[in-house]
Amino acid sequence: MKRFLIKRVLVGLIVVFLVSTAVFFVTRVVTDPELAFLPVDASPAQRAAVEEHLGLDQPILVQYVDFLGDLVRLDLGDSYWQPGKPALDIVLDRLPATLWLNTVAIVVAVLIAVPLGTVAALRPGSWLDRGTTTASLLGLSAPQFWLGFILILVFGVNLRWFPTSGADQSLSIVLPAAALALPTAGKIAQMARSTMIDELDRPYMLTAESKGLRRLYQIHHHALRNTLVPVLTQSSYEYARMLAGYTVVVETVFAWPGVGQLTVQALDQQDLMLLQAIVIVVATMVVVVNVVTDLLYEVIDPRIEAA
Repeated sequence: MKRFLIKRVLVGLIVVFLVSTAVFFVTRVVTDPELAFLPVDASPAQRAAVEEHLGLDQPILVQYVDFLGDLVRLDLGDSYWQPGKPALDIVLDRLPATLWLNTVAIVVAVLIAVPLGTVAALRPGSWLDRGTTTASLLGLSAPQFWLGFILILVFGVNLRWFPTSGADQSLSIVLPAAALALPTAGKIAQMARSTMIDELDRPYMLTAESKGLRRLYQIHHHALRNTLVPVLTQSSYEYARMLAGYTVVVETVFAWPGVGQLTVQALDQQDLMLLQAIVIVVATMVVVVNVVTDLLYEVIDPRIEAA
């Protein structure tokens, strides 16, 4: 287990390093960071002063070495948009809101999807199976911004059950979490259904049935555990996808104060240092999610050994 954990952490560090390197060259070579400080009609003297202030007057390799040194010290520079505030601190202030929203959404999605997928698998081709498949496809097909507006219109404006924006109230998370959970539940339900159908046809289920075990016992103690492994894989992928930008639309629609909304604000303000910090932090969190997922495999099914 220790070897596996060390290996996964090292691979994760390499991924973060490669992502950080890519972000550095994109923000230094492809774009022009000094434009965030300068007016359109800036003079050459003003441009030179800003380049010196940002260290852009140095050769690109010197800038890269300085960047790596700052990265090791967790110094990702100050925000252009909010002068004097470290970009990393701004991102970390917003990160808990995004993690909370994504966690609630994925838990709700799993709680909806696994029972639906399991029940649908017990009677393939039945009205319940067709209804589950249809609902899953509808959830997958609905654009998130449209789904968010519909939830706001129905449950926020007309019924007035939940707040429509912000995170000031305890119920503020309901609508944005639903907008994330419903499409995700559709994918997980299809995964749970197909996996459960495969498990129900395996020889060990026939053996359990021949022993006179009740059907509910067979499903709960045998088939469901094997089904949860691919469900965990799909859920982990969806959670990582949320972190990697899937929540940007939802956080913008519901004015949720997370990293997704911060990304839109940083783009609007052309704050490249803040965008750089966002990408690095998100990449790190995706790596953490993958490592935790690998460790959870053994919790769900002890027969799986980390290698």
